[in-house]
Amino acid sequence: VYETAVEAAEDVLDFDVCGVFVHRDGELVPVTQTGSTVSLQSYEDTQGVVGQTFQTGESTLVGGMAAHNRADPVDSRFRSGVSVPIGEPGVWQAVSTEPGYYGETDLELTELLAIHAEAALTRIRSKRDLRESKRKIERLHAVATSLETCTDRETLLSEAVRAAGEVLAFDWCLVSRRRNDTFTAEAVSPQTPMSAGDDLGGGETGVAGRG
Repeated sequence: VYETAVEAAEDVLDFDVCGVFVHRDGELVPVTQTGSTVSLQSYEDTQGVVGQTFQTGESTLVGGMAAHNRADPVDSRFRSGVSVPIGEPGVWQAVSTEPGYYGETDLELTELLAIHAEAALTRIRSKRDLRESKRKIERLHAVATSLETCTDRETLLSEAVRAAGEVLAFDWCLVSRRRNDTFTAEAVSPQTPMSAGDDLGGGETGVAGRG
């Protein structure tokens, strides 16, 4: 989707260099670009015009890089540009070696392309989420069938904990049993910060008490 969008922008809007930055671990990382004169670089998510666009969610038209207090171009030959947010993931930028090359019409057309790109990404994410939900339901059904074949309590609890971690992607999980006024862990996943047999406290406190 990103590649198609920037190629369309290059063809229609005649951008010298156009690219999309995606937010990853505190940085805005270029994932695709057109134009071979220079390679786009990663920026901290508060750095430069790209960082400003990401932080504010507002488009920016830069008529002159030298006069803009946030401009930090990867190449000194770049003189002007447009910067447009794409939903939550990141920023779409285009730059030119000519000062004042882009106008409000270019900015509006870039925003329109960004809207279409984001709509396409939303559809892709929705389809992907639906497929993942179907796979998860199928795996849960398989787990339920497997649990029905368990012949003892220890195996049953162990399988239930394993399934919760693998299918439901829990960081950690446990099964506890109440004995008099306290709960005791009976089965735990490998990442659980406690062990089977540990006392979890009374019925009004602790994770087990709130479950």
